[in-house]
Amino acid sequence: MEITLRAGPSNGHKVIAMLTSAQPVEVAETREGWSRVKVLAGEGAGRAGWVLSRLLMTRLPWKAQYEAMRTVNEDIKDRYANFDQRWRELAQREQNLTRQLDEATRALDQVRGEYEELKQGSANYLKFKEEFDRTRADLEAAEKNLQQLGSENKSLKYSQNIKWFAAGALVPLAGWVVGIVMGRRRNRRYPGMYH
Repeated sequence: MEITLRAGPSNGHKVIAMLTSAQPVEVAETREGWSRVKVLAGEGAGRAGWVLSRLLMTRLPWKAQYEAMRTVNEDIKDRYANFDQRWRELAQREQNLTRQLDEATRALDQVRGEYEELKQGSANYLKFKEEFDRTRADLEAAEKNLQQLGSENKSLKYSQNIKWFAAGALVPLAGWVVGIVMGRRRNRRYPGMYH
């Protein structure tokens, strides 16, 4: 729809330009059903003239509203697409993090189990080491005792050998002494026999 921009506030004044219904204007004054306007954009931009006040509207024209809404709608669609893509990325990331968390939890459980085994093994190790140290001390004491007994045994064998040697030496000596003593006694009984 087109409206006329006239030189004065009546249908008898000259038509300066034809304006479209969606063309923006600035109202300077209003009188007797006519408004003096300045054209802001489009054909006749910068010109001033008169138009019927009933043809002016204070709201944005439907076409302009549609274009504005279409632009907003396109922005929202783009944002939604971006949000949807971002949501998919975050959902994938969450799945990856959940999987990594599960793997880390399993690894932690395994390490805990190994730690408990090591802890029990080290407790057994300490117990075995204590028993080993005690057994070693007992063995060293037994070896010392064995050495001492061996020394005593050698001493006893040596003394026993000396006793037997002395006893062996005493037997002929005792026999000789007995022989002398017995021989004198015989000589006393029979003094003349051997002389």
